Amino acid sequence: MKKTISVIIATLVATAAASAQTNEGPESFYRGKTINLVIGFAPGGGSDLTGRMIAQHIRKHIPGNPSVVPRNLAGAGGIIAMNSVGAALPDGLTAYWGTAGFEVQMIGDPALRLDLRTFEFIGGGPGTEVFYVRTDVEPPLKTPLDLKNVTNLWTGGFATTSIKDMRLRLALDILAFKHNHVTGFSGNGPARLALQQKTISGYVEGFASYTTQVKPNLVDKGEVIPIFHYGLYDEKGQSQPLPGAEHIPTFEAYFKQIHGAEPTGVAADAFRALASSTVVMQRWMGLTPRSPPDAVRVLREAWMKLATDEEYLSDSEKLEGSRPTLVSGATAENVVREALNSKPEIIEFLKKRVAAEPK
Repeated sequence: MKKTISVIIATLVATAAASAQTNEGPESFYRGKTINLVIGFAPGGGSDLTGRMIAQHIRKHIPGNPSVVPRNLAGAGGIIAMNSVGAALPDGLTAYWGTAGFEVQMIGDPALRLDLRTFEFIGGGPGTEVFYVRTDVEPPLKTPLDLKNVTNLWTGGFATTSIKDMRLRLALDILAFKHNHVTGFSGNGPARLALQQKTISGYVEGFASYTTQVKPNLVDKGEVIPIFHYGLYDEKGQSQPLPGAEHIPTFEAYFKQIHGAEPTGVAADAFRALASSTVVMQRWMGLTPRSPPDAVRVLREAWMKLATDEEYLSDSEKLEGSRPTLVSGATAENVVREALNSKPEIIEFLKKRVAAEPK
């Protein structure tokens, strides 16, 4: 810890010295400029909704009053956008916004063309996804517990290596629920449409879009039932409901209702490794690697000012059902490192599992 603190202090001193040597300090870095916020998913999903809201509010806290323009670049569970931002000019004007993605690096997916640890992390935030299923499956669902008897469950996702697919399929396997899976959707909007058209019968979606889209349009009309959500893990490793989602059981609580005990084994350990890190930092914002220190400093400060921005907090509460907890850029870096340093047996398990998925 002392070594870490020393490194942080040394970095701050070096950054301050570099700023002092320029004609314009970090306060002027973004004056008259435009920041492109590349959202790694299609319009209408949780990443899109939260990204556009952040673009609207964070600009107020950036000295120089730059424009912040959200741009959707969907595909491959966010990998296309991460690659694009990673290859952009390191001028502090291009940032990624979307779900974690470091599970892709954990399994060594060659589609990811950079080390995510090289991003200049601005910040992130905890979040969850809710798994919901159509009520007209066979046999019909009257309660979430009825899902154990369903014989024609078809789920959907983005890519075999995306966190959405990996975590959901692992959860259903641990539950011993039979299911088939369709992947390749470009975002929550297209997948939700497929569910409404009965191409798939179950889907997992971020809490923001679940609250604004799924609940009023599908749950309240009796077309789907929420089954479980991914909870936060406390210091004892116990899963707790995410604030705002307490009315939906966590995966572990649901598993216990079905099987009478907590899940165990390497599959359960792998699920916790995926869930613990991605729930703590479900989405993140990061600049292109090697972006100017002034840009990183200014945006990190602007990000944390959102924590006391009542207009942003109110809008976020309306969107997601509760006020957000913001994760600093430094914490985001640590979350990524921890995930990528998971136990070898967990990494090997996930690699073998993904390799066995139908291509």
